[in-house]
Amino acid sequence: MVRRVKAVLARVRTKLFFVRAPHVILGYRRHLIASEKPKRALLSYLVEPVHNDSKGIPTIRFSNHGLAITWARVLNELGYSVDIINWDATDFAPRQSYDLVVFHGGKNYDSLQGAIGPDTQVIHFTAGSYWKYNNRTEERQLKAVNKRRNASFLPERFVQNDEDPVNEAADLIVALGSPRIRSTFPKSLRTIQTLDIGTYPDDHYEVTPKDFSKTRSKFVYYSGSGNIHKGLDLLLEAFEGLEQELYIVGHMDEEFLRSYSEELKASNIHLIGQVEMRSQEFYGVIDQCAFVILPSCSEGQPGSVVECMNDGLIPIVSKQCWLDCDKYGFILPNCTVTTIRNMVRDCSKLSNSELGRRSRLSHEVTLKDHSPDTFKHNLTRIVSSL
Repeated sequence: MVRRVKAVLARVRTKLFFVRAPHVILGYRRHLIASEKPKRALLSYLVEPVHNDSKGIPTIRFSNHGLAITWARVLNELGYSVDIINWDATDFAPRQSYDLVVFHGGKNYDSLQGAIGPDTQVIHFTAGSYWKYNNRTEERQLKAVNKRRNASFLPERFVQNDEDPVNEAADLIVALGSPRIRSTFPKSLRTIQTLDIGTYPDDHYEVTPKDFSKTRSKFVYYSGSGNIHKGLDLLLEAFEGLEQELYIVGHMDEEFLRSYSEELKASNIHLIGQVEMRSQEFYGVIDQCAFVILPSCSEGQPGSVVECMNDGLIPIVSKQCWLDCDKYGFILPNCTVTTIRNMVRDCSKLSNSELGRRSRLSHEVTLKDHSPDTFKHNLTRIVSSL
């Protein structure tokens, strides 16, 4: 009887964790394999997605929700009891050092020095390019559009906090993106591992065949905030006067709406705005288009593009999206208005069979290389490399 009680208690301890949502989760053990003395990890990323997942609230957003949930699970399965705080929490006071600390950005690096002991391993998880590269490319983008439009657009997606201290302290930097993204980081930094973004499965592609004779000339821009950073200004200027059509789905900045009000009224431009992912309105746009296009100046693999690939859209992206899609999609050699305009024209002239081939490949690559299981497997392998 005593043995049975101890066994039950051991299983219960494995599942127990204490939650103080939405600010901090202490002792997260939901996926921890039974262990008498687990290691201790601090995950500085996002609390709310893990909290909601523990309550059984489902999510279809892998970025950033699925990222946070998977990080916590992987650390559990590697034997860590995990304390979780938000990436910008500067008021968390560690009671003692951890075996592993995972940072996301440099916002709270100084305030968490108490969490780092002489034997603590440090990981910096960055969702994009090297922070100075990100800022430089956006500066160039802003300077160019302000000159072209006689405007005064301000920085949109600047990294405000110095990430060099956490980069230099990290035993491992984990960057979302293809291996090419390493080129944005200084050569002096230690090991950089890259990771393809994930997306949750969706059967819409299988049940909704595309008619490329009707969709070949239709393109969708699907993205979050930072319209200049994401290259929407370039798209509107490139589509001016074309017979091809552009559907704009996502957040619209007020200054951008004012500056590009005339271009947005064009008959081949369809401003949809924000819609719920995988809603009828979302699918209504996706089903009309053959391509998803994003000439962003700096990303870490855009989850929005991969989400569209899941539904068979063919990606057209800048090099700075760090998505190696040249076998099924298209990578812009540069992001000038002329280059984008020519790419749009050329892509819309492809045969139905070629469009169908690329669409199927885009969907298949998403299932294989961007599945949640693949992401979890790769993240486990990378963290285990320490």
